[in-house]
Amino acid sequence: MVWRGIQGGVWRRGVLVACVLFLGVGAGEANLSGTSGDVASADARRALAERAREMKTVRIIVQLRVPFVPEGELKSTWQVFRQREGIAQAQDRVLERLRGLGCDGVRTAKRFETVPQMGLKVDEACLEALGQDPDVQSIQEDALGAPGGASLAAPQ
Repeated sequence: MVWRGIQGGVWRRGVLVACVLFLGVGAGEANLSGTSGDVASADARRALAERAREMKTVRIIVQLRVPFVPEGELKSTWQVFRQREGIAQAQDRVLERLRGLGCDGVRTAKRFETVPQMGLKVDEACLEALGQDPDVQSIQEDALGAPGGASLAAPQ
């Protein structure tokens, strides 16, 4: 019984690490400020904005600008708690800013507790607002496929 609980915990942690690595691997990210000289990055930025315009909304994964260490590497439950609290606070700030800007076209698909990301469904205006948000590190379309899809990075 104890072994099964440990084995399940190890398996879940492995899946989480694999997901983080999968989401973190990809092509270069476009700078939303428009200062990037990379043509492919500008194309990725335009493609995601165009998709949001055509479909009215687009599902995205927002990478938050929050210090992050995989929980297995943290030394205490207090550090895990503080990291999760920081992730939740950053998510709250981003969503509050969007509401403050009148972005009614945003729907929260998933707030992740252990990694600095959240899944959103947004319209074109909200996508642009997220690109300017200081707590947003990058935006990637939430779609099935190989790593390296359309990805956008917010200004540093």
